[in-house]
Amino acid sequence: MIVNEWALSFRLAWARLSFRLFGGLTLLATICGSAFFLTRLLRGATSASTIVLHYNVYLGIDNVQMRLWAFLLPGIWMCSTFLNLLLASCSYRRDREMALSLLLFSFFSCFVWMIVLFYLSLVNG
Repeated sequence: MIVNEWALSFRLAWARLSFRLFGGLTLLATICGSAFFLTRLLRGATSASTIVLHYNVYLGIDNVQMRLWAFLLPGIWMCSTFLNLLLASCSYRRDREMALSLLLFSFFSCFVWMIVLFYLSLVNG
């Protein structure tokens, strides 16, 4: 029964133009931002086996990991975005304000993630 309610809520949410617009832009920004970070980072670090995951203005580089960890930050970003969009879509029928808040939070947090990943790609480049 609960799956049917979530499916109905999902259909109602995605029927609204604003929900589709912000959801689509959020997904597009997440995928493009992650792809930009990974291509720039992996292209620039072909000879290095480590990458910088955190840079502090006062202390400098304070977290260096293996290059495989480059997939961690975009992976966290994608998972949190998809989870927020799923929760926003499934809770739309019960509480529209919460669903729109989750949707807008995901949309505006994309800008923060893009800035962080861009500067990490500069430090590693």
